[in-house]
Amino acid sequence: MRNFSANPAASGLVAVLFFVAGFMFPGAPPAGATDHVGASPWVYTDYARIRLVPGAIRSDGKRWLGVHIELEPGWVTYWRNPGYSGVPPRFDWSKSANLADAKVSYPAPRRLKSDYGVSYGYLNQVVFPVLISPGASDRDIKIELFAEYAVCREICIPEYSDLAIVLPGIEGDDSQVGQELQNLVADFTARVPRAQTADTALRIETASVEKRSGRTVLSVIAALDGAAAGVELFVEGPDRYYFTVPDGPRDIGDGRGLFVVAIEGAKSVDDLAGARLGGTLVTPGGATEYWWTVE
Repeated sequence: MRNFSANPAASGLVAVLFFVAGFMFPGAPPAGATDHVGASPWVYTDYARIRLVPGAIRSDGKRWLGVHIELEPGWVTYWRNPGYSGVPPRFDWSKSANLADAKVSYPAPRRLKSDYGVSYGYLNQVVFPVLISPGASDRDIKIELFAEYAVCREICIPEYSDLAIVLPGIEGDDSQVGQELQNLVADFTARVPRAQTADTALRIETASVEKRSGRTVLSVIAALDGAAAGVELFVEGPDRYYFTVPDGPRDIGDGRGLFVVAIEGAKSVDDLAGARLGGTLVTPGGATEYWWTVE
């Protein structure tokens, strides 16, 4: 049995996948494609390619690794919460050696509209940063990853890839890891939403479940850090509910905005009592996230 690491807050709202009988993924490399020294070889499919990219070593002995997916033009892949349609990525590290933990992070997504609804994910490329904790810091870490993800355009195609890379221990030779690779991982790590604190300028101030015009909705008031025109809110919660695209932000003064999110599947306010909800605020300059329990 495979052990999967996927963010437990993922919505689980999965689109219908259109399978073509006998469909094969031969994966021919595009013209001029080369592998960077230090990264794992690309694994090719018809509409995407995927590899592992080593990042920087931290002072505490942990190190960064990136799961890098590049997509053909017009194709998308998904965030931890895919929205109305799509499939979240799943990562199985169980065959790795000298690996104590692999914590996957998810760069802030964008909204992607299709005939099937609005989903959350990525165009062109994405790197999922992974914080690697070795079992023994003086030994090599042998990473073996089984990755499940989907690429979608007019149809969704499930992809399954086996990837492997050896990361040197702290005493090992890490000289083959070029700065370009480390910068790639660092760039997408910087796009991961930061946990909200009391000092965060872009933050959720209040969130309440209410009844409005016969609908159960989530009302969110947020401090927008002067970026009202470019702020998007992504809401996550239990799988049985779908949180629609927010209405807002509506300016309510003092640099704050009001978002109203309809909650499909909730018949009453009481349905949400005790539910764990998350809100991610995304701007061109950064992103923050906040989690709370509905009282």
